[in-house]
Parts: sequence; structure tokens; C-alpha cells
Amino acid sequence: MCIQSHSNDALAGGETSKRLLALNAWADSPYFTNEERAVLTLTDETTLISENGVSNETFNEAVQVLGEEKVSHAIMAIACINAWNRIGRATLLILQ
Repeated sequence: MCIQSHSNDALAGGETSKRLLALNAWADSPYFTNEERAVLTLTDETTLISENGVSNETFNEAVQVLGEEKVSHAIMAIACINAWNRIGRATLLILQ
């Protein structure tokens, strides 16, 4: 539900289907800016934090590209979205 809803919102807001379809391969795609790449890298590493943590390289690059305030906002958004996704997955069987 979330992917469909947010994809529709993004398209309505002017996002292109080309970029949405390339999102799962963002690291190999030419369609994303340095700022978007910094956030996407931070998102991937934060989401999978139990595997390797967030590397100093990723964090420092994000601060360099985005600034400390935007990085702190991004980390909070990533944490909140991950929490909602985990709640959704944990309660999926209950809701069926």
C-alpha cells in the first residue's frame, strides 16, 4: 500500500516514472543527483544497520553534501519509516 500510495503522490508531484522504476537500482542509475545518492546510501546503510552499521565514509559524505541539519532530518525520517515498515510487517498476520 505504501509504495503504491507514495508512487502515485510522487507522480502527481512531477516525479518521472523513469526515476521511480530506476530507484531499486539507484546506485547504477544516472538519474539521481549527488544529494539523492547521499540520502539513498544513508538510507540503505541505516536500514541495514545491524549488518555493518553506517560507515564513516557514508556519514561524512552525507554531511559534506547535505549539511548536518539535513542529515539529522534524514536519519530521523529513515528511522520513522523503518519503524512503520516493521510495525506493518509485524502485524500483517494479525490484520489478515
